[in-house]
Amino acid sequence: PFEINITKFIQPGKIHDVVIKVMGLSSVPVKNHLYIYPVGGSAKFSGGIIGVPVIEKRPAVRTESVGVTPSKNQVRIDAEIVNNSSSAFEGKLEFSITDYDGKNIFSSEQELNIAKNSSKSASCTFNVKDELKLWDIGKPNLYYAVLKIKNSAVSIQSRTRFGYRYLEIKGPDFHLNGRHVRMRGPWGHRSDWMRQHMDITTRRYSKDKTPHN
Repeated sequence: PFEINITKFIQPGKIHDVVIKVMGLSSVPVKNHLYIYPVGGSAKFSGGIIGVPVIEKRPAVRTESVGVTPSKNQVRIDAEIVNNSSSAFEGKLEFSITDYDGKNIFSSEQELNIAKNSSKSASCTFNVKDELKLWDIGKPNLYYAVLKIKNSAVSIQSRTRFGYRYLEIKGPDFHLNGRHVRMRGPWGHRSDWMRQHMDITTRRYSKDKTPHN
């Protein structure tokens, strides 16, 4: 998804219209009037606004770009801590992993000192034995990586959903959670000529993209 900071355009006490326009489904404009070609053969049929736009009010001190990287026997959490306030922030940064119901499984805390109008990277790695159930085909076990910024004045929390699984490439083979998985995908390059000569139904498409052991 695309994100745009509209803070400088907001006028307190006034009504605003947010207008989103999609242009050039066959190319993507970038800086200096340059374009990236092509977007893809399906752009004509699937390009555009596909979700409901969301406006978020974010605190001056917050987490951004949270990434969760599972690997065999480990989970690493990375984040960018942003301080857009006019004063330095001193407090704690807590990393934790909870189950889907909010029960805490892992937790670690570190000091957080960040200058005004700046940002810094932070990370934490948890060693996993049997505390987390593997995400697998037909077993979509999910967890939350929770980051909490806190001091005596504020407590700000964010959650990122993830599945604990590890992927490996061994020669030409793809392995999921230590076992060889064969993946078969559809030839789904849609275009005008394809629509005239072929008909890929939803049932056929779903069958073709199903992973096989």
